[in-house]
This record gives sequence, structure tokens and C-alpha cells, in this order.
Amino acid sequence: MDSSVLASKAWYTTIEGLCRHIHDDQFPELLVDAVSQVSALDHGIVLAFPNQGRPLHIFNNLPDQRVADNLDSYLEGAYLIDPFYDFCSTSQASGIYRMRDVVPDDFVNSEYYKTYYAGTGLHEEIGLFIKVNDEFNVALSFGLYQDNSELIDEDIERLRTIEPMIIALCKQHWHTDRLNSLFNQTEIDHSKEFGKHLNQASVNFGRDHLSVRECEVIRLILKGHSSKAIARVLDISPDTVKVHRKRLHAKLQIASQAELFSLFLDAIALVPVGSDEDPLTFYYEVNPLSEVY
Repeated sequence: MDSSVLASKAWYTTIEGLCRHIHDDQFPELLVDAVSQVSALDHGIVLAFPNQGRPLHIFNNLPDQRVADNLDSYLEGAYLIDPFYDFCSTSQASGIYRMRDVVPDDFVNSEYYKTYYAGTGLHEEIGLFIKVNDEFNVALSFGLYQDNSELIDEDIERLRTIEPMIIALCKQHWHTDRLNSLFNQTEIDHSKEFGKHLNQASVNFGRDHLSVRECEVIRLILKGHSSKAIARVLDISPDTVKVHRKRLHAKLQIASQAELFSLFLDAIALVPVGSDEDPLTFYYEVNPLSEVY
């Protein structure tokens, strides 16, 4: 892509359009188009991340129904172990981040990657995170789906160049009152509460049946951390991590990461909204033969 694009008349026309529509529903689509104009990124998703709540879908121009179906799965709970969601929820700074720079070291071997992420068709993803306030973040995920395209250093440089302007425009469009209005609608407010419920269920998973350390290890495994990375995060030895993995596998009567991933999703789906119980407790009530020994 020609590096002079940011000095072109077409680019200034694009910015003029963004500014003109900064307070209406056309803004998200124009924003995704603007990013596509200065990089090889060809599709985008805009989500609002409330503090400890389920993401709210605002806009997408995904390429086909298969990918759109994956977005539904993401919003129903897969986001809980998404590296971008985790990073956005804990990061204090707005900015552009490349997926490959924030994922755990064993991400491509995680069940989240195999079961969900690989099915999206993405082979490159860039996240633009905007910290609106202490309650809300807005996340824009820009993807590359075309197999014959690639993101090059010049694309990243152009994105870095326009980053401050894009963040400023986004903060004006997705201001606190606008986001509160979206989340305070009856149907969406229920979704927000359900998101908090899912987050808490994820935190509680294994609490009544496993040790605190084993629960910590499980959460890191599900997010795609290797045993060596888990050891660094928890400040323990890799051999100790292996012991914890062996013990939790025995307690849960599972033999693989795939079984752990399936157990996690099945268990949190059973927890009644508003409950603060361990999802595994509900799971073993439904599956008594599988109860932890």
C-alpha cells in the first residue's frame, strides 16, 4: 500500500466523514472503513466492554455467516478466556495492540484457539482499545481474513500514526452517556447482568473442589499458558505446575485440555443467574457419577 495514503485527498475526505458522523449510527462503519483504507485489514468488530460484564456488540462487517456465528458464541461466554478481552479488561492504557503480542505463549495449542478462534478464519488481528472511564472500555477488533494478504510493518506504522486521532474521535462518539444509554435498555441491561454472572461463575469454577492454586492453574491453562509460563506467573517451579496439573486432572477425572475446556463450559452454563456457587457443584448434581473424589 502506498505510504502517501495519509496525505491523499481521499484520506482527508474519510476523516471529514468521520467527524461529520461522530454522533450518529454511521460512525462505527465509517471508522472500520477508515482503518481498511490505511492498512490491509479488511473487516472489523466493535464491542463495548463493561466492567465485569458481558461485551455488547455494536457493529461488525464480518465476511460470512460462519464467522458471524462465531461472534454469537463469543458473546455467549467464549470471551471469558479470550486474550484480547483479558488484556483489555486489565490494561490501563488506550492504544493499538497486535494479537500476537498479547496472547499467552501456548495460545495456538489451547482449546479456546482450537475450538473457537481457529474457526473465525482470522490469520491476523489488531485490537484498538479505548478506555472511556473506569466502567467502560470500547474494543475495536480489526481482522485480516484474506489468505493472499498480509499485514506489513508499514501498515502498523500508519495505524500508529492515526492512533491518537482515532482514539480521540472514538472517545467523543462513545462517551459515557452514550454507553450508559445502550446498557440501560431493558434487554441489554439483562445482558449486562448475565455477563457479570458469567464472569463470577468463571472465577468460582473449581473453588469448592480444588485447591486455590489448582484453580489458578486451571484459569491460566484455559487462557493458553504453557506450564513454563504458568510457573512464571505464579512464581513457582515448572515441576510444581506439573504436579498441580496431574492432581487437578485426577480430581476432575479428565485426561486432556479438551476435556477441561468442555467441563468448564458445561459447568458455567448450569449456574443460575445470581448464584455465587462453584459451577462444578451444579455440574456434579446433574452428573453424580462424575463427582470429584
